[in-house]
Amino acid sequence: MQLEPAMMAYLQDLAESLKNAKRGSKGVLMRQASQTIGRSEQWVYDQFKELGLQESRKRRSDSGASKVDFKECQAVSNIMFQSNRDNGKQLMSLKLALEVAKQNGVVRSDVSTATLSREMKVHYVHPDQIKRGTPHRQVRSLYPNHVWQFDVSVCVLYYLKKSEGLHSMPADEFYKNKPENVEKIKNDRVLRYLVTDHYSGTFYVEYFNTPGENAETLIEFLLNAFSKRDGDPLHGVPTMLVWDAGTANQSNLVKGMLDRLDVVHHAHEVGSPRAKGQVERTHNLVECEFEGRLSMCQVDSIEQLNEQAQEWAKTYNGTVRHSRHKHTRYGLWQTIKEHQLRICPPKDLCRSLLQKIQPETRKVKGDLTIDFAIKGFGSNSYSVECIADVGIGETVLVTYNPYKAPSIVAIYTDLNGEDIEYNIVPIEKDAAGFDITAPVYGENYKTQKDTPAVIARKAMNKAAYGVETDREVKMAKKARKPAFTNSIDPFADVKATTVPDFMPRRGKQLGISIPKQGLDIKINYAKAVPMIANSLEIEMGSEEMKRLNKIFKMRYPEGMPEVELMDFTQEMKVLLCNAELSRVENGE
Repeated sequence: MQLEPAMMAYLQDLAESLKNAKRGSKGVLMRQASQTIGRSEQWVYDQFKELGLQESRKRRSDSGASKVDFKECQAVSNIMFQSNRDNGKQLMSLKLALEVAKQNGVVRSDVSTATLSREMKVHYVHPDQIKRGTPHRQVRSLYPNHVWQFDVSVCVLYYLKKSEGLHSMPADEFYKNKPENVEKIKNDRVLRYLVTDHYSGTFYVEYFNTPGENAETLIEFLLNAFSKRDGDPLHGVPTMLVWDAGTANQSNLVKGMLDRLDVVHHAHEVGSPRAKGQVERTHNLVECEFEGRLSMCQVDSIEQLNEQAQEWAKTYNGTVRHSRHKHTRYGLWQTIKEHQLRICPPKDLCRSLLQKIQPETRKVKGDLTIDFAIKGFGSNSYSVECIADVGIGETVLVTYNPYKAPSIVAIYTDLNGEDIEYNIVPIEKDAAGFDITAPVYGENYKTQKDTPAVIARKAMNKAAYGVETDREVKMAKKARKPAFTNSIDPFADVKATTVPDFMPRRGKQLGISIPKQGLDIKINYAKAVPMIANSLEIEMGSEEMKRLNKIFKMRYPEGMPEVELMDFTQEMKVLLCNAELSRVENGE
């Protein structure tokens, strides 16, 4: 409002009078002026301010001085800070802390709570300032699948009731002061497993009906996340996995598998959720954007829940633009390059990596090969000819890289005691099982390289026969020339040994019994005739058998001498062939 010139002049005179008035008379002048112009004292002060006529307040003589110094402010603040709970809840008031400090002589007794609070803020030790978060720096990833973040959350809104599907968990039934209700459904709770690609924000979610986190469920989820899925471009093995230090995450089963897949797994410090803030925010996104719909539909099983969740996730990842990079999550993830996308090996092979595989020993065969089996690829033969110092019958350590299977890694300790690793591919074979690189009969021949043992053997042969070539060694051996001629006496040790003299010892004469000669031994009829008949192939009861019996009894009525058995048998054979047994029987 524009003032009239007369009013402006009056106000200027009033301001000058107030400036020169004595202490205590300014109030009287203001009341008189207010009555004269019919305005309030506040209106007069407002006009002074608008016209620039307001007198600035005099600075107090003790301005800038305080009854409380930094050490006193810090001491009271520390009393309050150390009484806080682990969750940051403040238990002690500033008034109480000041009283405790006064009674302990830390702060002077005339300090007020207001003064202390004001000075605490000046020195940046006020409780409100102390409990503010620690400054942090944003960390970036370099490309899709460079870093994934993983976390598990209990799905508190829904749990699986075996007969009725998924239901909500009302706050009045499951709030923190009713643990018995939570205990009843602990085996039916649903856990939300979630992984996010830090670069693009793309996420994969899956629900599991399990009482708590465990290594088996985590392995199943990770393998599902790593593997290619229909309609979902997110897949592959990340270079780094960031998670918390949970029991399942730190199990040897899981870490062993990740180590073999060349995944750097990093557990952030306890109480630092910002380290994986992206996955924490995505949990909230899934809870609000997806689980918020479940109260309006019937879900009967985990399988149905996961089917709906993944369909929703594909839609969200593929259509909603990310606030940081302004692209859809799938859109930015698909900028991944070929060398950055590490395809996950078959699940069966990955499961074989759950325990950290120790290298196995294999013995080198005569053709300088070894055999090794990898689950999912069967058994293959590998040539170790590339290993410099390897020999037949020696052992090598063998393991494998799951990304390069069925190739293997052979570890061999060289002559200097250093372990050398060799990447070896399987021997390719033809339809008949032959090595396709082997020489062909009549076309070409190729010998294996000399092993250290062969080289040493050839050198020793040349030294033994004093020749220069392998051919000369063969010729010397063929001519039966002795080794080390005129250089080594094989009996030198015998000649150099002095044999001691020995005293003769008395002995006892051994008595020897002489066995009976065959001339004195006789064979009776019952033993000899069946033996002769069997040799002549005469049937028992036949006419020939009767004649043989008669002839034997005529010639040897007291038994046949054993030495005559063969001659008699031969005689009977001739007679039998000539049909003359009957003539002999009649004594002719």
